[in-house]
Amino acid sequence: MCKAYRKSDFDHHYGILARRIPDSTRTLTTVGLNRWSRHHADRVRYAYLTTNSAESMNALSVHARKLPITMLLEFFRASSVSWVKQNRKSLTWTVKPISQVKFEVMDMKKGGKVNLQDKTCTCKQWQFSGIPCGHVMAVARYFVLRDVTTHVQKYFHTETYKSAYNEDINPLDHISEWIDPGHLQTVLLPLVTK
Repeated sequence: MCKAYRKSDFDHHYGILARRIPDSTRTLTTVGLNRWSRHHADRVRYAYLTTNSAESMNALSVHARKLPITMLLEFFRASSVSWVKQNRKSLTWTVKPISQVKFEVMDMKKGGKVNLQDKTCTCKQWQFSGIPCGHVMAVARYFVLRDVTTHVQKYFHTETYKSAYNEDINPLDHISEWIDPGHLQTVLLPLVTK
């Protein structure tokens, strides 16, 4: 529900939750739907979505990490085969041009209408994540494009990453030479209990 890009998907899951646990939906509504729901987000938030592949693999393999190494490797091999198989499903998607920049993509579900000029898709995944959704990839395949990086938000480009570190980062002086303004708060370590 919180990861739903489309209104219809959000409404469906929110309705199920409202029927099962009405108090939770009242609380979530009070907190503000825009604070936790992708569909209701009032701006693009990159911080709540991890792109760290190591973290993603760790989360995926949490149950398999305790297995012997050969079984763990087999788990990763089977997962890779499964991902490739899932991605090939988009090969059966149909792309119908609406204009030179607009396309309708039929994907056996709700489909999507892609506008390459505005960089939008009706599934809203492209707008919120900044990375082309499956519908955009289907349009790229329709045009036999090998490089779809032009459709990725500039924040994910190597040049943008490198520009963040363009300026010099000077080391701090020795702690004895720091100036204490006198009004800094002491941060205590959190209590760790098992």
